[in-house]
Amino acid sequence: MPSLPAPEKSLPPVIVAVGVDLIELHRIERLLDAEGERFLARVFTPAERAYCLGKAMPVPSLAARFAAKEAVMKCLGTGWTQGVGFGQIEVTRDAAGQPGIALTGRAAEVAAARAITGFQVSLSHGEQSAVAFAVALGGPVSVQATTGRQDQIEIDGKAVAERLRKHP
Repeated sequence: MPSLPAPEKSLPPVIVAVGVDLIELHRIERLLDAEGERFLARVFTPAERAYCLGKAMPVPSLAARFAAKEAVMKCLGTGWTQGVGFGQIEVTRDAAGQPGIALTGRAAEVAAARAITGFQVSLSHGEQSAVAFAVALGGPVSVQATTGRQDQIEIDGKAVAERLRKHP
């Protein structure tokens, strides 16, 4: 009697890269004073501007988003090069207020090339600085469970040969 294939197991996403950035609030204040709307339009999406400028004190929120964009660029491995710009990285908010990241343009292309399928991001600010930490995730990852044969691990359609161990 032929044996059935082993069931597919779904594993959590893998961490592809991490990035962190810290910025002093006075740097954002200086850019706002010197460039105003030009700075805002170059760095922040309309939704980000609306959210931050709707606050009584917008600078800490702007700074946290600036730091998040820098942290994501570090995850992408590009910095400000390879055609990736601030406007292609948007800090979003879900219904509960949790931040997320949306990519467009060249930033999205670079993420796809690195098998990055999403981000987790954390933002914080104090009286003098703002910080952001970004984790780039790859996957979903699925493993065909077997016993001692060479199998494939699928990561966004890219197969990577991997030897799996027997699990009792």
